[in-house]
Amino acid sequence: MTFFKKSVLATSLTVAFSSSAFASISTSGNTNTPLNGENIDSPLVVIIGADEEGTLNIDNGSTLTSKGGLIGFNGDGIGSVTVDGERSSWDSSRNIIVGDYGKGTLIIKNGASVYSSGMNSEAFAVGRQAGSEGHVIISDATYDAVSGNIFVGTEGKGTLDIINGGGVSTANDLLIAHNGDSQGTVNVRGAGSNLLVTKGVMYLASSGNEGNKKGTLNITEGGSASTIYAYVGNGANGSGHINVDGMDSVLNVGASIYAGREGEGHVTVTNGGTVNAKNVIVASGAPNISKGTVTVAGPDSSLNVEDIRVGYGGTGSLIVADNASVNGRGNTYIGDNGIGDIRVTDNAVFNTKQLMVGGDGSGALRISDGAKVNTSGVSIGASYSNEGTDVVTVKGPGSSLTTDLNSFGYGAIFVGIGKKSGVLTVSDDATVNTQQLSIGTYPEDGAISSLNIGAEKGQAAEKAGYITQAYIDLASENAEVNFNHTNDDYVFDRSIQGAGSINQIAGLTRLTGNNHYFTGITNVLGGVLSSSVALGGDVNISEQGTLVASGAISGNVENKGVLKIGKLTDAGMEVGETASLTVGGDYAGNNGAIIFDTVLNDDLSDTDRLSIQGDTSGSTQVRVNNMGGTGAQTLEGIQLISVNGRSEGEFVQQGRIAAGAFDYQLVRGSSEALAKNWYLTSALAPVTEPEPEAKPDPKPEEKPEPGTQPDPQPEVKPGLKPEIKPEIKPETKPEIKPTPDPKPEGKPDLKNSAVRPEAGAYIANLAAANTLFNTRLHDRLGETHYVDALTGQTEVSSMWMRHEGGRNSSTDSAGQLKTTANRYVMQLGGDIAQWTSHDGDRFHLGVMAGYANQKGKTRNSLTGYSAKGNIDGYSTGVYGTWLQDNANKTGAYVDSWLQYSWFNNSVNGDGLAAERYKSKGLTASVESGYTFKLGELSNRDGVYLQPKGQMTWMGVKADDHREDNGTQVRGQGDENVQTRLGVKAFIKHENHDQTFEPFVEANWLHNTKAYGVRLDDVNIHQVGARNVGELKAGVEGKVHRNVNLWGNVAQQIGDKGYSDTAATLGVKVNF
Repeated sequence: MTFFKKSVLATSLTVAFSSSAFASISTSGNTNTPLNGENIDSPLVVIIGADEEGTLNIDNGSTLTSKGGLIGFNGDGIGSVTVDGERSSWDSSRNIIVGDYGKGTLIIKNGASVYSSGMNSEAFAVGRQAGSEGHVIISDATYDAVSGNIFVGTEGKGTLDIINGGGVSTANDLLIAHNGDSQGTVNVRGAGSNLLVTKGVMYLASSGNEGNKKGTLNITEGGSASTIYAYVGNGANGSGHINVDGMDSVLNVGASIYAGREGEGHVTVTNGGTVNAKNVIVASGAPNISKGTVTVAGPDSSLNVEDIRVGYGGTGSLIVADNASVNGRGNTYIGDNGIGDIRVTDNAVFNTKQLMVGGDGSGALRISDGAKVNTSGVSIGASYSNEGTDVVTVKGPGSSLTTDLNSFGYGAIFVGIGKKSGVLTVSDDATVNTQQLSIGTYPEDGAISSLNIGAEKGQAAEKAGYITQAYIDLASENAEVNFNHTNDDYVFDRSIQGAGSINQIAGLTRLTGNNHYFTGITNVLGGVLSSSVALGGDVNISEQGTLVASGAISGNVENKGVLKIGKLTDAGMEVGETASLTVGGDYAGNNGAIIFDTVLNDDLSDTDRLSIQGDTSGSTQVRVNNMGGTGAQTLEGIQLISVNGRSEGEFVQQGRIAAGAFDYQLVRGSSEALAKNWYLTSALAPVTEPEPEAKPDPKPEEKPEPGTQPDPQPEVKPGLKPEIKPEIKPETKPEIKPTPDPKPEGKPDLKNSAVRPEAGAYIANLAAANTLFNTRLHDRLGETHYVDALTGQTEVSSMWMRHEGGRNSSTDSAGQLKTTANRYVMQLGGDIAQWTSHDGDRFHLGVMAGYANQKGKTRNSLTGYSAKGNIDGYSTGVYGTWLQDNANKTGAYVDSWLQYSWFNNSVNGDGLAAERYKSKGLTASVESGYTFKLGELSNRDGVYLQPKGQMTWMGVKADDHREDNGTQVRGQGDENVQTRLGVKAFIKHENHDQTFEPFVEANWLHNTKAYGVRLDDVNIHQVGARNVGELKAGVEGKVHRNVNLWGNVAQQIGDKGYSDTAATLGVKVNF
């Protein structure tokens, strides 16, 4: 040991260093005692760096014994002490101060040791006074505060480094950043490095309300620290930090860690670090003052405790992330008297016994990104003293909240107890695994608690999560389950019971659990809710909501949206499979809709059914989907809705209900006994029949009216009502019931059934396809006998064109459909060869082509439904004509043609999908006539008579077609043969190069077949066209030596309303 003399004090041993003199040691005189490898026992305080710079080296096994030590004593003093080597030591019976007012450094290394005892509870202080700085390095050495506390940054700045296996121990407290604006840092770094507070407390930012204290404890690279208590951020305005980083880095706390007691406290465990404690209390001080955070992050990082309290008066948070773990052997309290938040994320694991979220404070637990929380039971929001809302969210694939069986035999989650509102939200494929989930227990002051699948009510929908194992107990009317998700097919198989509410907000939700014991309210606010089992309580369907239900609803139903009877899988319903829904209470329609799936056939058809045990009110639209029915005649009809109570509600058909050849109507039952119920019928309701029968009855009684008019009126009215109901309705039923009688013959009587107007559109299209391009000789050639204008010879070349516009009206065999159609035809052609066998006759051979379209509309006069039929297409063909006597313009002629035609067809009925199909085929004709000259009115005017006949074969067929609703459509009447017999009278006026030929013509047309359609098994055909009379008038002539024009108007009349009007204009050019 070496001392260098600077000055001598009477009461102390002082060592100083100056640049102008060698250091020396003096005690009460001018003695100078150099020591090498010796032991010094000083009864005084050793002061190193009192006013200037001083250095003390204790090495080579030397020992210094003193009654205290001051290193860096005064403001200008800089002191440094090094204790180096095994057996080298400094033993102080009083405190050692490193940086009292000045700057001090103490280095203990290589097996050396330092001991100190307390003086006024202070054994060791580093950075004692404001403005001082102290630094202690303990490397592979030890420091032991035998009694008293260790201060690192009492009011100044202090740093304690424990490295390379060094150790510091005290039986009292460790205070890091004790007061004022102090800064204290303790670093425990490296394997074997150890900080041991055996019986005391670690304080970080320990006391006082003034200044901004900051205390930090870093345990890294395998270092360790132990204490009974750790107060992190103990004093007001102070902040404390404990960082445990790296594998094998450990903090052991025998009792409790307080993170943020009166100040701000932070505990961070990262990269495999470990904290072991009995309790962790985060933010335990006053509200708005105490703040604390605990973070455990990284693989193998862990916090092992018994009880955890986060937000125990102040504002606290606990974050567990990145595969870290928290293992709680006791209970966890979040927001107990404060504001607490725990976040478990990124595959981290949190284990605890009971988990209480909320209490008298405000709590939140957030589990996300594959993290897992395992507990024996959970309460979310439980307080009979304070109001508020506490929240647990579980989000993300692999994320879970699990409650295991506890000592009571089950693991339960309670959401909302007393005055507190609890919220549990599970989303994005996360799961909550629990034996029981109870919501809204003993609520007070209107507290509402909820389970949210996807997102909370009022927020944007999110992907749904799952509840497993549990049944859901809505323990009060203030409890609710909210389905607010984005899934297009979410199955919720948990049973729901209790008196709360089920709110379907967004997404498609299937309830498959047993909800028979649910007595609350189901609100379908949006999206689709499907229930195929019993659903207790009342149901409200909002405008944006759809309920798909079968089984039973025990309460009332109010429908502003859509109620679909059956199951979502009914799109594949087979014959014989039915679905029904029973409403145990009343049904109120508020402009909502009901959808039924029905196999549209006769009265015994399979169908979804709605049974209402209570009363009905309001108005409801009814839509029916045909599930493969082919249509049939009904008697009473297919029952859709039955009502046991007062049937004051109106169910109004929405859109067409069509199958096969029939339109179905939604009507009340036809008898008084059945009038409460609603049926689908293809029969025509005898609506107008009672009126004619009721009117004649009072007429005989009106005869004595002169003096008794007021008397009979009250007698007639009550007398009529009972007579009309029993007499008229039974009379109409026999008219409907006999409809099945013709069925064995395959010819059902359609007059009492509602026939679809599409039948008329199909018929009109087929008739047009076979007749649009049919021509007669005079339609093509105008005047048949002529001499070439240029050569005077009978051989000519020519091209002709004709345009025709027409309108056709017809009815059907059921007497319900009226079809009108407007057509346009354009044909052109020309001779390609002419020859003669002798001087008088002429042969023509030509080709022709054409375009035509027709637009028609069919209306059922009884149902009001209509359908539009459109057809357009082309033709090409050849013709041949023989004229017997061209010179005298009399004699016989024979004309024939053959055409191929093809068409695009469409039928578009009210409320039904547009149907499109094609048709094509051949037509052929042979026509013959004879022209007689009856006489002459003048040299230029001759009178002629021309009897004629024509036979036309029509072979255009429509492709078989299946409608969008499943109806098979087949055309009928192709290969019809039409014959025409008639006579034409005309006057021919000749004037040089011009010829003028007005005419009138009468024809009788007969068709061997009627055009029709077969819709599934029902045939409907056009009537009135079998025999048709025709009158035609027009003019033909040559207006120029090489131009012929002709035009005519024709009117055809058949029976049963058949008529056809046509106008033709033609032109032929000779060249």
